[in-house]
Amino acid sequence: MLPITGRQGNARLTQVDKQITEINTEISHFNQSDDTLARSMKILLSIPGIGVVCASTVVSEMSKVGTMDRKQMAIHLVYHP
Repeated sequence: MLPITGRQGNARLTQVDKQITEINTEISHFNQSDDTLARSMKILLSIPGIGVVCASTVVSEMSKVGTMDRKQMAIHLVYHP
């Protein structure tokens, strides 16, 4: 590998990492903009292995997640996989 190729690859990876951080920050700010949304995110983020992007996806697909109890959530997941 040419030295310039390695430098360009590292620069691109640094740029992508920065963009990912910026996107995650924007997602977090959006998710805190509404009380129900923030509550839903708090619940989902308390689950080990669930991050901001995954939790945001679940919330966008299941908008009522913050208003359901465990039984309602289980029923919803069974009938709407």
